[in-house]
Amino acid sequence: MIKCSYLLRSSKGKTIGIDLVVEGNRINDVVIFGDFFAYPPGIIDELQSSLKNCRLNEVKDVVYRICSRGKLVGIDADDIVNVIFKAIEEC
Repeated sequence: MIKCSYLLRSSKGKTIGIDLVVEGNRINDVVIFGDFFAYPPGIIDELQSSLKNCRLNEVKDVVYRICSRGKLVGIDADDIVNVIFKAIEEC
């Protein structure tokens, strides 16, 4: 089990951070935070729930699927994918 964290400044001007617990090729736990906005308000909670126990090779698909259901302001789905893999890379 590896705990990873990373903070990223989006090209859209906002900050996104992530705390991850990774075991093998799966995300065991994830917290996404930052100064961005997401609508509807529960979409980040839904994303976090969907990423728990997600295999790393499925992360991009899960992020795009969930994010397509709402609107992100100050970041985009690519930023979320990037911060996840940067956190893992930095561990």
